[in-house]
Amino acid sequence: MYPGPWADPYGIGNEYNLSIREVEIAELLAKGFLNKEVADTLHISINTLKSHIKSIYKKLEVSNKVEMINKLKKEWSC
Repeated sequence: MYPGPWADPYGIGNEYNLSIREVEIAELLAKGFLNKEVADTLHISINTLKSHIKSIYKKLEVSNKVEMINKLKKEWSC
């Protein structure tokens, strides 16, 4: 599993052009955090979180959270 917190030892952010915030969000979602928990942890609104999630999906070329998590976990297990 991805080591975190908020680290990017495999360069996933660079590979997919994710921002540091997007890497943080992706990591927390992959760990099973709910959207509200992610927003609270990062001190951002739910709407801001949803905007980041849409951006992550676009950059990873996925359409939902399950696809995102599966893609990232595959990458993180390098």
